[in-house]
Amino acid sequence: MKNRLFYAHEDDRHIMLKKDCVEIQHWVETLTYYALEMDAFMAIIDESKEPSPHREELKWLKEQNKVNLKNLSRYELVQLKAWECYDVDCELFYLNNHEEFRQIVMDHISAYRTLKKELFKEILEKVKKS
Repeated sequence: MKNRLFYAHEDDRHIMLKKDCVEIQHWVETLTYYALEMDAFMAIIDESKEPSPHREELKWLKEQNKVNLKNLSRYELVQLKAWECYDVDCELFYLNNHEEFRQIVMDHISAYRTLKKELFKEILEKVKKS
């Protein structure tokens, strides 16, 4: 059984900060797993006898994934400073910052999912030809 993340005695601000920290951890785990998948797709493409029309896009997304992971690692440390906020302006700064990161990560996930669908189609077509 999982431990409770939120407790009734906590105020809304602490709950939101905890939620944001959990979300950042989830993003890091997701992008770390995507790195493994991208390596596997790249190995499949490299072993294929036919060139892939998606190789360069995969290579670019793989690099973006590394950049996003590095930025998330830094952001995770910066986000800890949000616990020290004592006014609304400070809280809004961290909230807006988090929303910007969310959009970057969600756009990256969407782009990778689209490419992944295309890669699976390509692989399936090559298997059918064999």
